[in-house]
Amino acid sequence: DAWRDRIEEMERTKTRLSDLANSAQLECKDQNGTNFCWAHGPVHAIEVLRVIQGEPRVSLSPASVACKINNFKNRGGWGTTALKYIVEHGVVTEEEWPPNAIERRRDTDEAWVDAKKYRVVEWWDVEPRNLDQLFSCLFARIPVAVGFNFWRHEVCAYDPVALSDGFGLRIRNSWGMEWGERGYSVLTGDKMLPDDAVAPRAAIPTAMGGD
Repeated sequence: DAWRDRIEEMERTKTRLSDLANSAQLECKDQNGTNFCWAHGPVHAIEVLRVIQGEPRVSLSPASVACKINNFKNRGGWGTTALKYIVEHGVVTEEEWPPNAIERRRDTDEAWVDAKKYRVVEWWDVEPRNLDQLFSCLFARIPVAVGFNFWRHEVCAYDPVALSDGFGLRIRNSWGMEWGERGYSVLTGDKMLPDDAVAPRAAIPTAMGGD
């Protein structure tokens, strides 16, 4: 019942996830023909989470996660699988592993030692197609990686949106900054109900150095 008031307050104070990401000049990626959207969604959510935690902005490589899980095959997967891998191993920076590079030479011990700085230490499974749980995370400024069967695609959920006839979900895609409005779009109706949803809750603080 309080959704509209909460959304209005977030808009007025410019404290939506999209406001905070834009203020940090955090851009979305372009998966550029790879089938790694299921890694892009969680990895971008971690980049957003680090902004929320006040950590230095770092660009992370979805390909580093997807390649290790899929044995360097360019094929699809699930966001939950990607996030569980990151919880254990971390994610390599784009400087060490370009975001769409399916290249075994990038898979070095040094890269994965550094990747431990970018692990997730707490995360939540969000019940599929449960808008209450999804919006509760977003109201708490927790980004959620969401997968949609109708789209066969995974993106990052950012903000609840108040519409004249209900509510919508602002998402950010992995098809480049030219898609939608700087990578953002709003899903409505049944199309905003994810079939796979996972929320990184806490990332390793930079000061800990991955220890």
